[in-house]
This record gives sequence, structure tokens and C-alpha cells, in this order.
Amino acid sequence: MNYQAEFEKFGDDYHANYARSFPIAVFGTLRKLPCDQGNLHRMLKRDPVDHKKAFIPHILPSNIWVDFKEGASGLFEVFYYTDDDFKEVIKGVDRLESFTPDHHYGYHRTLLSVYLLPDDYPEDDFNRGIRWDKRTLGIPEDEWKDFETVPAWAYSNAKTNELLAEMENSPLLWWH
Repeated sequence: MNYQAEFEKFGDDYHANYARSFPIAVFGTLRKLPCDQGNLHRMLKRDPVDHKKAFIPHILPSNIWVDFKEGASGLFEVFYYTDDDFKEVIKGVDRLESFTPDHHYGYHRTLLSVYLLPDDYPEDDFNRGIRWDKRTLGIPEDEWKDFETVPAWAYSNAKTNELLAEMENSPLLWWH
């Protein structure tokens, strides 16, 4: 699927925007690596067609929350689904995060540019970034341009999104 073309279809109808199928980037209990973190079953409600290691610039996952931290390369995993399977999976993930398009209880489902790590990215380096607090890979900013990006849904919060929106070259694509 051409996710960039899908993003270009976004308009003023935020319900329609939220219904659009994109990969889902996760950082906490929804992770697969190095092992099920407790809520992985929500991501595996349908078989993902792909799963990638990734990071999102300036986002620092810590415990089950994300914060803005300039220069951080926050560790995420990205799950890809068919359009039909996305609709089923996202319902359960939205429920877990207490998110609806009309009511935000902390998390906002946010469209961000996610930086994909190569398939041969060393497991030890990725797993070293997986700890419960301050999960950053420590990738220098001048190297970020070398990574492929994909728009993906991730759960962030208003404060982080507002700070990302102020940045030049922000990974923030859209939020409501």
C-alpha cells in the first residue's frame, strides 16, 4: 500500500481520517520483542502481514507513557495489517488506550513518521534499548536521514504532540 498517498487524502473529517488504515507503531505492553509484554494478544488478534523494528525521533517511551525529548530515538515496533484486519485490531488497541476520536483520556492516536530499522539491525542493540524506562536507541540525529520512513499510527499525548508541532523536521504528521 502507498501510505504516503493515503495520508494525502486526509481532510477535515477527523472520523474519516481515523478510519484510514496505516501501520501501528507500539512501544509498551503491546510489543512483541523480546517477549510478549502483556497485551500483545491485541496486536495478534489478526495476523500481521509484517512486523518491523523502528524508532520515532524526539519521542521517549518510558513505562507506559511517552514524553517529548529532543534528540531521542524512541524505540517502537511496527505492525502492518490488511485494511480489513486493521479495522479489527485498531478497535482493541483504541479500547486499551481509552481512545475514541471524540474523547481523549490521555492518549491521542497520532499519525507520525516512523523510522524503520533495517531487517539486519542487531538484535542485541535493539534489545538493549528495551527496558522499562527511557527506551531510546541512541541513534545520532545526523544519521536519521539514512532510514526509510513510513506514516504510522502511534499513541502519544497532547503535550508531546504540541512540542513536536513546534519543531522543524518533526515526525508529527497529523493529530486531532
